[in-house]
Amino acid sequence: MGNKIIYITKYEAQEVKMNLNKNIFFAEIFGEKIETEGKYAQAMANAFAFPHALPEMKIGWYNDYICDLTWIEQEDIILLIHDYDLMLADDLKIKKDIIADFEEIILPWWGGEVVRHMVDVKPRNFLIYLEGTPDKLKQRMERKA
Repeated sequence: MGNKIIYITKYEAQEVKMNLNKNIFFAEIFGEKIETEGKYAQAMANAFAFPHALPEMKIGWYNDYICDLTWIEQEDIILLIHDYDLMLADDLKIKKDIIADFEEIILPWWGGEVVRHMVDVKPRNFLIYLEGTPDKLKQRMERKA
């Protein structure tokens, strides 16, 4: 499974959902409903069933919780962000910061860094699927290459 971000189409998102099993914790959020940093943090808190309310609806607080997840039993985690193209359409800086946090903090944390900082916590497989339109996904993939 691994820890990575994968750009997919709506059809591929349906396939991801059809191939889930009880050993995978599945969270999904809907980009068209996320217009602000606060709405993103709240959507993630709901999707991951954070055990406590965030002190502030800010990415920094959300990152603290997403690097904990001790309340989730499954070792494999999948996050599906539907309509990623529409998420934070008017706040591209925050959107870019979210992806940077996944790439630089969250995925490396769950890929192995966690064992140096938390007792009795194992690394986890964490896949992030960003669903979007094929044309936009193609442009993103070409930019990444």
